[in-house]
Amino acid sequence: AGSVSGGTLVVCGMPALNKIIAGTLTVCFCMSLALSGKAQECRDRHSLALRWGVSVPLGNQFLSKAGYSGGDLEWDWHFSSCFSVGLGVGYRSSSEKGMTEDRYDGGSVSGYSDRSYSSLPLTVHARYLPFGRNGFKLQPYLNLSGGMQYVVFRITGDQINTSRTKDWGGLVLPGIGCRYAPWEKGRIAFDLRCSWKLASNRWSLLDADSEQGIEVMAGVVFRF
Repeated sequence: AGSVSGGTLVVCGMPALNKIIAGTLTVCFCMSLALSGKAQECRDRHSLALRWGVSVPLGNQFLSKAGYSGGDLEWDWHFSSCFSVGLGVGYRSSSEKGMTEDRYDGGSVSGYSDRSYSSLPLTVHARYLPFGRNGFKLQPYLNLSGGMQYVVFRITGDQINTSRTKDWGGLVLPGIGCRYAPWEKGRIAFDLRCSWKLASNRWSLLDADSEQGIEVMAGVVFRF
């Protein structure tokens, strides 16, 4: 502290000034840690996943015989350590040529055919991570996706009149998956998921009243 003697102001010494500087730096350092921790927490609340995979079709009609491949882009909001919700969009496609035997227009038809399938699924999802996301390199989870899908299907052949169908249908995809985060608190993780698919799209010419199968998808996740 300063003092006044004979009209002269005596300024505090260097030790006191050093204490003030040290205290200021300590406060700034603690604030920076708090802000960086908050930024890390906010960053961990979101993730963006890009996946690619194939289907293992089920059933006894064309859509259950011809598998497809495709990818999806998915956004996640982690509102807690164990739960997240999000949105997804994808694209699936397949084509097949050759000798086939299918039910077509109410009867069994054998011969050469050329068939193609493409779909655009639009989904919302909820996810549960039983062990949370922090501190574990392996993060298993349960996933439930649902929404709509737009499908374009075309078929032609030697004994089949060319037909093309465009249809919207409901979609549900319950599944299980696992993420692998090789770096603690890193931005990058890898994802593997297996889902059962059921869609309500109908193709009366092929006696198909639904689409179902198993999807296996793998990809990379970016957390921010």
